[in-house]
Amino acid sequence: MTAIVFDTEATGLDQPRVIEAAWLKISHPTNLSPEEEFLQRYNPGKPIALGALATHHIMDEDLVDCPAHTDFRLPEGIEYLIGYNVDYDWKVIGEPQIRRICVLALSRAFFPGLDSYSQSAVLYHLARHRARELLKNAHSAMADVQNCLIILQHILLMRMQPEDAATWEAVWRRSELARIPTVMTFGKHKGMPIKDVPSDYKRWLLGQPELDPPRNSLVFDFCRIVVGVQPKTMIFENVPGIINMVTPEGVPVLDAMGRILQDGDFMTIDSLKKMVAAQTGAVFGLKEGKRPERQKKRKTKPTSGQPDLFAAPEETDEYLEDDFDDGDES
Repeated sequence: MTAIVFDTEATGLDQPRVIEAAWLKISHPTNLSPEEEFLQRYNPGKPIALGALATHHIMDEDLVDCPAHTDFRLPEGIEYLIGYNVDYDWKVIGEPQIRRICVLALSRAFFPGLDSYSQSAVLYHLARHRARELLKNAHSAMADVQNCLIILQHILLMRMQPEDAATWEAVWRRSELARIPTVMTFGKHKGMPIKDVPSDYKRWLLGQPELDPPRNSLVFDFCRIVVGVQPKTMIFENVPGIINMVTPEGVPVLDAMGRILQDGDFMTIDSLKKMVAAQTGAVFGLKEGKRPERQKKRKTKPTSGQPDLFAAPEETDEYLEDDFDDGDES
């Protein structure tokens, strides 16, 4: 398994296009010596925003004779894309099907309590005596890649458990776990551990559609929020055909959801599949079909006083509040 530490400079935040890309290829997390490097500028075919110019100082006229931005390609055989806030760079290059390891998420997890988590701030935290020199060329793609590697190296060698740093697969899993929010980062409860946030605010937060506008990722953010909040029950809409859906990386959606929930000690992947199967009558590995006959005997209201999590919304609406109004804020 091979990874690259990657960074881009782009035209801005509005439909960004790559104007500079850099990467260092690393074959294994136990040996972080780069095997190959790449640096190239591209003509974006549209003007660079003033805010972006003020950040990376790459002018439009510098790019006139460069290859078109559509010429950019990741190297063959790369399975993991590593970067600081890597999702932004991944979107700049067109959201290719590849797993992403976020060094920003890992930094938040392993260096709690910093007043800033910009890459420059974390570098000052780790290497104050030489950070100024390292940051002289900050916001050029290769300099940012090299500085990201310094932070990653410290995390893997000094902070992470050996088993979590044994393979890129293990590092990716730890990065996914680090994406789960544990502290509120906005609003009136900013800075408070999520487990201590009042239950009524948690309910309000879980109902906000604008937490992450790209709807294709909402289901995974929902799972991360569930793991962070650790409620007693979880209710979500069963989208028709969900058992056959896959992520851009080719991973079954239910497996990706279940992995987040399982890594966060909320429920196992198998338990999630059983929940969905109970609702759809599906057999995994086959197309969704009719529910088993025994499902037709289900009563419209639970008789035990507990909500039926797999009932249709109109059957359970009047019971939803009971799950939260018992005085327990966990």
